[in-house]
Amino acid sequence: MGAAELQKLLDLVRDPYRDQFNRQSILASIASSLATSALIFLTWCLIRPHNSIVYAPKLRHLDGKHAPPRMEPGLFAWWKPLWNAKEQDLVDKIGVDAALFLRVLRMCRNMMGILGLLGVVLVIPVNVLISKKNSWAGAPTDPLVLMTPSMVWGEAIWSQVVVAWVFDAVIMYMLWVNYKAVAALRQGYFESPEYQAALSSRTLMVGLLLVNFCKCWL
Repeated sequence: MGAAELQKLLDLVRDPYRDQFNRQSILASIASSLATSALIFLTWCLIRPHNSIVYAPKLRHLDGKHAPPRMEPGLFAWWKPLWNAKEQDLVDKIGVDAALFLRVLRMCRNMMGILGLLGVVLVIPVNVLISKKNSWAGAPTDPLVLMTPSMVWGEAIWSQVVVAWVFDAVIMYMLWVNYKAVAALRQGYFESPEYQAALSSRTLMVGLLLVNFCKCWL
């Protein structure tokens, strides 16, 4: 690495917001991401009704309790069964581990949505107001720069601290609520007649008895 490249790296580390944002590139990346996601989604909606072997294999092999609900061959026929599905139904259809995985995904979605909303409502307006207040002759005027904390200093930094604590409180609350729900879900599954009669659960209990027996004698 030459001296010029090293100096540029040091400048970026010292002030990462010095370079101007390229608004066109950001908008182009957002548009391309949305277009690609929409194309993949529509392709899946078109393929799903005509390929039940891949997207609905359990309908051929499972009974009525464990088989998923039948869906019409429409383009968006999957939406209504998905919207009406309850967590206990998911445990019966796809298993407790898959239901817990979906719960974790929902928790992350809700958490990121709440944090994003708080950021838009609280952080960005404060950054814009303080950046305009602290502006000087020749200061950046790009809206994307004003939304960042690059021009926020002094007592206004306390707003960042307060919002950070609010974010921590939201995350801890979401984790606590979902941990309680996961514990109740697993407890109900372990007490269900299906689990009590399963051979795998008896094998697990025998293994735990052997481990405890060995601990007592070692």
